[in-house]
Amino acid sequence: MIKIKLAGPKDFKTVRTTYKESFKEYADSEQFHYFFNFINKDRIKNKEVLLAYDGKKPVGICTFELKSMIFSRAAYLDNIAVVREYRKKGVGGLLFDKFLRLARAKGVRRGFSNTWPSNEASINFHKKLGFKYCGKIEKASDEKEAYIFFSKKL
Repeated sequence: MIKIKLAGPKDFKTVRTTYKESFKEYADSEQFHYFFNFINKDRIKNKEVLLAYDGKKPVGICTFELKSMIFSRAAYLDNIAVVREYRKKGVGGLLFDKFLRLARAKGVRRGFSNTWPSNEASINFHKKLGFKYCGKIEKASDEKEAYIFFSKKL
């Protein structure tokens, strides 16, 4: 049975190892290292990282931010990363559900997220979770792809 918990200070290494395991096929890419650097001790201290466990085995993470934006509080879903053999088994959905409960408890009523246009699995996952496409930022000269953005009323 999969359990979801907020990561604590002692979970830092586990969180980073789980992220690496989830994206090991991209571990040599610039994009991997860019996002990997966002998984730091401050994020855990700020309660912005969730861990999914199957028994004692870590099988997924979720990173997010809860922010005040323009006229309301919003949540930004950075990443849901699930170890390959646990994909398409509901782990990402469980991480998202816990993220939603935490965001709503903090008074957040809108969530945002993004992905690359080439990441069809992520696009489909966003749609399955009820996110709607809300915009695109074209790639900068040093980037490999544009970013597409999604929004969801929580």
